[in-house]
Amino acid sequence: MSTATESDGETALDAAQKRVSRPLLRLFRSYGRLEWRWLALGLVTSALAYGSVLVTPIVLGTTIDAVFTVESAYRLPLVPTAWLPAEPAGQFWLSVAIVGVALGGGAVLQWVRGVAMNYFAHGVMYAIRTDAYERMQRLDMAFFDSGWSRDEFDDIEEQVGPFFANRFSRAHADPPEGECRDAYQFYSVWELAETFSKVYQVQNRGEKLRSVREEMVSTISEQLPPASERPTVALVVFNPEEKTFGTYEINGPGFSKAHYRPLEPVGAFADSDKTYANNYSAIDLEQMLEVDPDVIVHHWDIEPSERYEALLALEDDPVGKKLSAIQNDRVYVGGTPMQGPIFNLFQLETAAQQIYPDVFGEFQGVGETPEDNRLFDRQRVADIVNGDS
Repeated sequence: MSTATESDGETALDAAQKRVSRPLLRLFRSYGRLEWRWLALGLVTSALAYGSVLVTPIVLGTTIDAVFTVESAYRLPLVPTAWLPAEPAGQFWLSVAIVGVALGGGAVLQWVRGVAMNYFAHGVMYAIRTDAYERMQRLDMAFFDSGWSRDEFDDIEEQVGPFFANRFSRAHADPPEGECRDAYQFYSVWELAETFSKVYQVQNRGEKLRSVREEMVSTISEQLPPASERPTVALVVFNPEEKTFGTYEINGPGFSKAHYRPLEPVGAFADSDKTYANNYSAIDLEQMLEVDPDVIVHHWDIEPSERYEALLALEDDPVGKKLSAIQNDRVYVGGTPMQGPIFNLFQLETAAQQIYPDVFGEFQGVGETPEDNRLFDRQRVADIVNGDS
């Protein structure tokens, strides 16, 4: 977004920083309150540590004047005279003990101060990064395509942290018009995982997980039934109030359907112009009955939702009960399109069992796959994730 200040060499981020008054107070109020105990401990031990530094010169000065030069009486600040020894030898060894305790205690206090302030700083930093990430997720991604220049993106990356935004790879949708549209690059799940793994410096884990997936896809491909024997599959989102369906092309591009494409299902809406990738206009029960898919998969559901339960309840609807998928109990939750590499492994296995139960075993529910029907080794994946492989 172009601003007048940029002509003077000032970026939008610089201008925003100037608009914030009392930044440190605002920072503490927003992110430091939950860590106040660590801050309080750090401040108290800091004061005590600096106080202990003053003890040594005061005690040494008193000891020299009272014990060695005998120019004055032996007196210590804040200590009643009755508590002090009368003999020079006793006064000397008391001074040695006080100085030793002050030096040792000061060192301990400095260590505690460092630990406390470190915990406070890390807590605040974590809260800021978490909040920034959550706010970025809630933003309409068109915000980033409404005029931000490449320099402003670079400014965020240099002054704030790594900047990731690839909203449109999910369905290969066209980004809004702007500077980034023509150069926008689409990524697969595994290409995105590779990018993130570089940030976290664990590149080999992404590569190993991808190997698990490739072996899994190879196993599945070898067992797929002929195209003529595959069921028609409808990927939908059900609207219970209007009893309509939002439809998706199950073999469409994007990482949102990465767990379906290897299965090469017959898409019920392959030729439709009303899917999410096109006009995304809903179809009603009568129109769904005209398609009458063998399998209905409810998109966005990892576990049964209210919409999914309402979809199952169509068995009591005069039109809905005629759907073959309803009659044959072939209605399933479809997982989330917002998947990473590990989710993709589980969702690919789930989809294989939902669409081809005679080949890969019947779907038993999320997390309930019998060991004999598992299509990848859980322990192998766990070892990769934990860095043990």
